[in-house]
Amino acid sequence: MFKLKRTINDLGGGPAGSNELTTRLVMQALADNADMIVMPDIVWGFKTTKADAATSQLKRLEVLLKLVTQTQPMLADAVTRRKVPGGEVVTLTIDGAMIPWGGILGSQEGVAEEDLEKVRRALGNLDFAISFGLVGDRVVLSIGDSSEHLDKLVAPAGGAGLSSTKPFEPLREHNGERITAISYMSEALARAVAPSTEDIDQLAKLADTLADSADLPEGAAREARAMLERISAGYKRRLPEPGPALGYAFLTDKGYEGFTWDWSKNGVLDGSKRLDLLEHTGGAPLASLVMRTKPHPDQFDDFVSWGKMGWDFALKYLLPKADEDARERFEETQRQFAPLAERLVTVLREKFIPSLADGQVAFVIDGKSTVARLHRDVPAAAEPLPLVEPAVALRLSDAKLFRAGLSDLFELADDFVDLIRSLNPGSVPEGYRIPDPEKSDIEGGALWVFSLERTGIDGQISPSIAISDSTAVFSLVPKQAGRMLAATQQRTGAPLATFGEPLAGAAALDVAGLVDVVEPWLLYFFRVGMLQQRNGFVDGSSVAGPDLDEGQFKDGITAMGVIFDALRCIRMAVAETSTKSDATVVHWRNLIQDLPAEPK
Repeated sequence: MFKLKRTINDLGGGPAGSNELTTRLVMQALADNADMIVMPDIVWGFKTTKADAATSQLKRLEVLLKLVTQTQPMLADAVTRRKVPGGEVVTLTIDGAMIPWGGILGSQEGVAEEDLEKVRRALGNLDFAISFGLVGDRVVLSIGDSSEHLDKLVAPAGGAGLSSTKPFEPLREHNGERITAISYMSEALARAVAPSTEDIDQLAKLADTLADSADLPEGAAREARAMLERISAGYKRRLPEPGPALGYAFLTDKGYEGFTWDWSKNGVLDGSKRLDLLEHTGGAPLASLVMRTKPHPDQFDDFVSWGKMGWDFALKYLLPKADEDARERFEETQRQFAPLAERLVTVLREKFIPSLADGQVAFVIDGKSTVARLHRDVPAAAEPLPLVEPAVALRLSDAKLFRAGLSDLFELADDFVDLIRSLNPGSVPEGYRIPDPEKSDIEGGALWVFSLERTGIDGQISPSIAISDSTAVFSLVPKQAGRMLAATQQRTGAPLATFGEPLAGAAALDVAGLVDVVEPWLLYFFRVGMLQQRNGFVDGSSVAGPDLDEGQFKDGITAMGVIFDALRCIRMAVAETSTKSDATVVHWRNLIQDLPAEPK
């Protein structure tokens, strides 16, 4: 397979090939869009209470710059001072033609010299302006092609500024709050930075370059272009339409609260109904994220089609470049695995996708179980350690179909093991089968547990699947799977959110509880390190306890405790995502409790 691997590396799969190909693609894209290369306008502003001092420093910087630039005739007029609404700025302007772009952008392998020259000319036609000054009570620093954009910082008297536009309407409703942060993205900028079909169209235009660099036969570029154009057409149907976005936060009596508004369209979140999976997060987990999406009806088929197109392209144009022996072995492996891949696609299309049509999914982290040691060969902890319990829950539209899909997957896994054994005898022990899970009835449904007893891992840890008529839970801890399957309304531990209204997403993070889980584990790992240092080894008969806390290590534990106490001040954080008529809104809140004052 060496020659095939080398061919893939030549296409950019290897480290060196990847860097060279990326450089060629970037330079070619710049050359194809040379007329669109501009110097972006960027402004930083810093509030000052000492305007006189800022003005004095501005004059000193101006004098210093003039002393430097006047020694160079080409920079004699580079420093200017001008008034802008609300203040004045000093600007250093450098003509792009003065920069040696020929040396910076030298010859690039795979990029035509005339294309490189287009980029050099475009950069040479730019001006690079650095401005600094005082506008109102703000010290500003700006980078752009001039300082003219600073004229827009202050709205004219009686004029309509940015805050009067439609995206700022939600913020105007909170004028009385103690605002701590505001962020805004215009629709124009959102469109500029968002993924678009033009990204793939650009790749389609570079199909010839890719084919040439990989030394592919005639016709490969044409097929690659057609393939990328089909992907672009499918991508376009489900691509979000960018819109403006606004975010702001303010201080409350309990902590901080804020909103983000996004006016993009054609998103994937569905906020038309209540999130039923909020009743299947285990009551009060350490962290949870529940959402409902609305997948495009033909999205899966598109992905399968795109994958098949790419695979067929590789078989047709890349595989023939490998040596005969490698090619024969690859073709035989492909022939054996193809039926399994087709069966997997059928199971996903006909059983899992229909059974999960509701679109709800929940990601949960909990820590209600404890262990003395994770594995029999590692030291035990003097005190039980909280077990981190990750899990995923899915809302079922058809539980019977979902169970049938799982059965098909288990059967497919057994066939996969048999195939591996036949292709490489000895890689899998003769007669080995994936162990069947143990089934038990639990509240609300049934539980399947895959035992890990032979591995030496603590018995509480066993991959498990809990299924009811409406919910499926995947967890590494059977107790958690059963706890999540039983319907229990989620509690946040603080009166921050009820998660009752129709929502597209809901998230909760018990920060203090998470710290309570992390702290003993860090302490345990430090103590295991001390055992290793003191005894030269660690084993399952050792105990990592407080008797190891001595010297600098004890001081470190004390300092670590102070840090964790400070982190516990952030008690809880929650967020709710809803879909309004024309926007997606995230409303978040947190609860902060200061440390008690030390007695005087």
